[in-house]
Amino acid sequence: MAWIQFACCACCFFSFCGCRTTVPIYVWQPALFACPPGAKIAIAPIAGNSEIATRVEQAFLGQKPEARADLRLISSKQLINYSPIRLVSTASLQNDVTAIQAAKKTQANLLLEGEILTARLVDPESRGPVTEDKLAPNEQLLISWRVIDVATSKSVANQLVSIDTRQADKDYPDMLLTHPDPTDRLIAASARDAWKGLAPSVARDEVKLMIPWLQIGAIQVRYGIVDCYKGRWDLAEQKFARAARWNPLNVAAHHNLAIAQAAREDFATAKEQLSDVSWPLSTQLPAESRFWLDQRDRQYRAAHGLGKPEQGWLFPEPVSSEVIPNEPTSIEKLPLWTAIPFTKPPGWTWHAWLTQPWIF
Repeated sequence: MAWIQFACCACCFFSFCGCRTTVPIYVWQPALFACPPGAKIAIAPIAGNSEIATRVEQAFLGQKPEARADLRLISSKQLINYSPIRLVSTASLQNDVTAIQAAKKTQANLLLEGEILTARLVDPESRGPVTEDKLAPNEQLLISWRVIDVATSKSVANQLVSIDTRQADKDYPDMLLTHPDPTDRLIAASARDAWKGLAPSVARDEVKLMIPWLQIGAIQVRYGIVDCYKGRWDLAEQKFARAARWNPLNVAAHHNLAIAQAAREDFATAKEQLSDVSWPLSTQLPAESRFWLDQRDRQYRAAHGLGKPEQGWLFPEPVSSEVIPNEPTSIEKLPLWTAIPFTKPPGWTWHAWLTQPWIF
């Protein structure tokens, strides 16, 4: 009878709490380098294969995100007109000193330098048609980028962009329509990755949702989760809100509603939604949900240059502790009696010394 009682208790517990599932969600991420508003960026000629370098720069200029429409770009062709050394090609600007001098004449704030380290690209004529039995070759591109402060001539940021065709198709499926050629698509994807160093970007993340069992509104919550898998967080939010109104004790509905509100970047309402879940029901919430909301709120505000929210953070900001270096003690400064074998070291307790493992 004991196992029957245990099964009944477990059934009641899971019917009330339910289980969890992981769904994809897209969130904002801040730029790797805090580029000032309205900055003027000069692009030095990209080192490496000249033909590929030209295509990479054109893709970089064409992939400028709307989030940083305030940035002004100076192409390498425009920068060559200000070079102190006039050559037919742009080879002179591949020297740091010359490029920085030219950037100063354009009154640019930053100088962007790039170098193609690896370019495993396939000739279109030798690629051949792509069939079900024959997949397209996996091309690779590795580019190193460096941001230089023109005023101080010092490097302020470095970025290494490594991407292949399959990863590009996975990260940017929209380019399958705009760039049918695999090589063009790979170059455009590398340029979009390079912009992550200067502009905020949207990245794919995962979040846990709660699945209720045998509760009022459970079906609505489950239908909402299906919408989340499809990326329709707006429809999912309506279903979660309806289920929460029907049954205020449905913890899964309140939790998933908070995540849906965060999906439309309303983090203040999402945090308030989780805080409205009364105590002992709040113990059923996933422990990482509040931390996830707080971290995504920080990333969103950092990406858009917003300050601290009025209600503050759910978790305190990390404080960097100062590490005090511990200089090794010189053997000459130790007392003579410490040279006696099996003598307790200075500063040790007898218990710590006697409980040390002996190594022979």
